[in-house]
Amino acid sequence: MNSEPSIESQLQERELGKLLLKSSGFFERFGLTLLAVLAAVVIGSIGYIVYSTNQTARLAAAWSDVEGTTLPADMEALAERYAGTPPGEWARLRAAELRFDEGMLQVNRNRAAANSEFKESQVGFEKVLAENKSANILRERALFGLARVLEATSNADTKPAISKYEELVSEFPKSIFKPIADERIKALATPETKSFYEWYSQQNPKPESPARPRDGLGGALGLPGLDLPGMTPPASPAGGNSSPVKSTDSPVKSTEGDIPPAAAPATTDTPKESATPKDAGTPDPALPPAPAKPEAAPAKPETPAGEKPAAPEASTKPADSPEIPPQP
Repeated sequence: MNSEPSIESQLQERELGKLLLKSSGFFERFGLTLLAVLAAVVIGSIGYIVYSTNQTARLAAAWSDVEGTTLPADMEALAERYAGTPPGEWARLRAAELRFDEGMLQVNRNRAAANSEFKESQVGFEKVLAENKSANILRERALFGLARVLEATSNADTKPAISKYEELVSEFPKSIFKPIADERIKALATPETKSFYEWYSQQNPKPESPARPRDGLGGALGLPGLDLPGMTPPASPAGGNSSPVKSTDSPVKSTEGDIPPAAAPATTDTPKESATPKDAGTPDPALPPAPAKPEAAPAKPETPAGEKPAAPEASTKPADSPEIPPQP
């Protein structure tokens, strides 16, 4: 009776078993190393996922900052902060374009300020072209912007601007700026355009100086250049103080605790008659005509004997004559 085959014999008969038997020694020697490599791969994958998530959030924040910025200086700061990223490259391009727009606004009002903006704009466009060697939309817009800067700052020599326009048309034959570039190439080559830019470059407009305020209080406040007609303060007497408020050298005494004296009764002087009256026959032209004299008063009735005469009625006083207090 034959015995059953052993497990080894059964494994050897199968290909998988043969492979396991051959690799068992390899796993015994390098098993720990393989586990370390596998763990490193897993950790690296997790780290890459975390980095990608953070990078996406950082780029989203960068795009938000670029979209919410409108000043060239702030755009340039964002370009340095996010250097090497798409938001940083677009921030540099937008800063150069904003510098050029500001220069065009100042060119006919303040030529020095305009030239300064054009210079900063040219530097920005050149940096964008240096960082983008391949054809893309950033390079396309940078070439067009640099060509416009060279045209705005040209004199009789318009060749640099023509060269950049031609480079734009050559690299981007389907560019949206191609019609403008073709038109500028033809115009800049004409003698009339060269003559115009030669004359225009010699102009130097400057901003007007703001006028000083004139509110009419200069004389009263002692400030120069603030006088207006009719606002001159009154002249001071000879040797007197020019201030309308009299100054005193003695300090104000405190009246705390003092009892004020009793007020004297108010007295009103009765109007005095003129010592030298005018002639009654000569009317005064400054006075209204005198009213007609009343008729003669009727005769007083006789008073019977033994009766006291009635007291005369008090004469009506003028409305404007103050009452005289009785004498004590």
